Amino acid sequence: MQEDQHANMSSSVDFKRLKKPSSASKARGRRRKLGQKDFFADLSDLIAERFMRISGLAVVVAPVNWPGNPADESPPPLHPQCADCTDIETCREPWQTHLAELEHCPEVHWHRCDRNKMCAVVPVVAKGRCLAACKLVCPETMGESDFERNVELLDVLVENFVAREGDLLARMIPEGKAAPADEAASDDMPSARPTHPKVRRAIEHINQHLAEPTMTVANIARVLEMNSTYLAHLFSQQVGTRMSRYVAVRRMELAKKLLVDTDSKIKRVAYESGHANADWFSQVFHAHTGLTPREYRRRMRSS
Repeated sequence: MQEDQHANMSSSVDFKRLKKPSSASKARGRRRKLGQKDFFADLSDLIAERFMRISGLAVVVAPVNWPGNPADESPPPLHPQCADCTDIETCREPWQTHLAELEHCPEVHWHRCDRNKMCAVVPVVAKGRCLAACKLVCPETMGESDFERNVELLDVLVENFVAREGDLLARMIPEGKAAPADEAASDDMPSARPTHPKVRRAIEHINQHLAEPTMTVANIARVLEMNSTYLAHLFSQQVGTRMSRYVAVRRMELAKKLLVDTDSKIKRVAYESGHANADWFSQVFHAHTGLTPREYRRRMRSS
């Protein structure tokens, strides 16, 4: 596949623009007239560039099921980590698998490819439908736990973007593509107590192991002896929010309580709220709240 075809189908980080502070303000100025072109520009400005600044890793953004661009005809987006892959067909089958999973269950998916690289796609979802996929590929030298933490951070940035632009994103869903009301879960409106025993067990496990950084959706699925994709779909359907989002929000709630109610050092708060280290905790906390942990503590105690 030619490089110009990839440029038309995906949007990657523009490294020349990383030092320009005006990208976010430009994106804000576009919101009232957000269209497909501006949508992907905003994703690059507000998600991919910010993720690059925090983690040093690149993300590419690809459309999913846009009018005139059906998913089954989309080539896999070319990620910088895959530049040494000369045969694009190597990535086509895993990419089509990701797209099929996103259509059925718009949750985070990842796998380890034949070249031993960890590859994840984080969906951009409105009204229960996936509009785009943010693709992250990490080098072979990165451990699985570090990879999962980077996926979590990317997921938080995407969720923040969707929360801010939700109304406009909903208008961009092609006619007839919106999910039925019972499938379009909302993070802001969780459903009643779940009835499925596996989901209830998952919530119990999350509550009991919230302080463990190694607890992930994949680990919970292994404990429950379930397929992680199916568990994620079931959880979202029953609880009304994505499972990874639920864990992240619960950890943030615990961290906020510890910051306000105790004098524990930030490093200790990070550890007790399930984050691998203080630096990573500060980055994730800022992505959630717009404040550093110390700023949050001072503001809440002075109010």
